[in-house]
Amino acid sequence: MFQRLKRLWQTLFPSKQPIANNHRDHLLNLESETQSLRLTINEREQTITQLRNELERQRQNESNNQAIAFQTQQEQVFSELAAPISQLLTQIYLLEVENKPVQAKDAIAIVKRMLRVFTEQGLTQVGNIGEVVNFDPNLHQPLSSAVEINNGQAVKIRVAGLTYQGRVLRAAGVELCQDV
Repeated sequence: MFQRLKRLWQTLFPSKQPIANNHRDHLLNLESETQSLRLTINEREQTITQLRNELERQRQNESNNQAIAFQTQQEQVFSELAAPISQLLTQIYLLEVENKPVQAKDAIAIVKRMLRVFTEQGLTQVGNIGEVVNFDPNLHQPLSSAVEINNGQAVKIRVAGLTYQGRVLRAAGVELCQDV
């Protein structure tokens, strides 16, 4: 009879042992998932750190490459200017130290060689001296502040202007054109 009561009891009130085992299994699964997620997060953080370091290395390399390219370009320009500058320095020495006459055409030839190098590098002359053009306040500057020149008026270039890569370094000096 005791056995029958025991079975009835177990039927009406099943054992809590399997429930406890289910909870334990569930907790173990959750802990396992948590650990797996932690590992995934750590791996991603390491990947992010590695990618950031790689990006910084690439930026540094690019910066170094740009500096080297700029230095190489400067060396090329200075190399091309070395001979005319050397000749110009000789002309200065002859004139100032030895008081020997210097031919203007020789000095002009040297300066033209230098201008050719600068032109190859992107320096551009704004108009030619003596040329009549329409006044553009972005490119021209009146030589006299006493005269007001309006946009589009005919002017004569008296002092050459210079631009580099579209930027005006020096506006051309102009006067109102009296001939027109």
